[in-house]
Amino acid sequence: MNLLKAAHYIQKVRRNASHLLILNNGNTLCGSPDSDFIAAQKNSRNPVIDVMNHIGYDASGISYEDFAHGPRLFNQAEAMAQFPFLCANILHSRTKEAFFNTPYIIKQVGGMKVGILGMTATQAFREHYSDDFYMEKTVDAARRWIRYMREKENPDFVIVMYYGDIASISAREKMRRATEGVDLMLSNSGLNEVIDGTGHVNLPHDISELSHIQVQFRQRTTTYELVDYHAEAIQLKGFMEDHWLQDELYYIEQEFKKTSTD
Repeated sequence: MNLLKAAHYIQKVRRNASHLLILNNGNTLCGSPDSDFIAAQKNSRNPVIDVMNHIGYDASGISYEDFAHGPRLFNQAEAMAQFPFLCANILHSRTKEAFFNTPYIIKQVGGMKVGILGMTATQAFREHYSDDFYMEKTVDAARRWIRYMREKENPDFVIVMYYGDIASISAREKMRRATEGVDLMLSNSGLNEVIDGTGHVNLPHDISELSHIQVQFRQRTTTYELVDYHAEAIQLKGFMEDHWLQDELYYIEQEFKKTSTD
């Protein structure tokens, strides 16, 4: 289970890092043999969320794939999670309010206030869940919530998790508007560069990889200045699974292996 390997790597990093944020961009609840097996069990607990809680995730984005087994699995996962699921552009179809509560969080990292906002690509949600959700345009949702967060919370640094290809917003002017006020954009766009003052990091599409991003700041009198950031793709196939989690999930893993060979 790659998530157990991710746990091993993250625990290793945590021992040497005084300040650490752990974010998931979505597509963790579905799309693998493990998640298909879990969905079929109809248990009250979701081992994927148990593992993410143990790792200490700070927040998760949302993808269309997370609903592939229906809303029951997602609702169960959200209720179990000790971290929020964030999405600014999935709205209630009637009230037009954010469906998953406030779509951002503020984390204190050292002496810094870091704002984290979640968004997702809209097309697949429109095609499959138009009766349940109203999908706001990405640019409109981004501008509205980033402005609100900046004015209300006054964060030192803003991160946006976008499950999708931010470059597909097409015109550069639209991309600039969508990322205005964003310091670091995490997406599946293939972009790894600075555009109009916003750092872009391409994230892996599944849990076979992690993206380890190191950000360096310089403290001013009342603010923090971004000095540099570096992103590295971590292939998990070379890592061992977390031993404690292996023991915790032993019986579930044995049942999964039995089902896989039947």
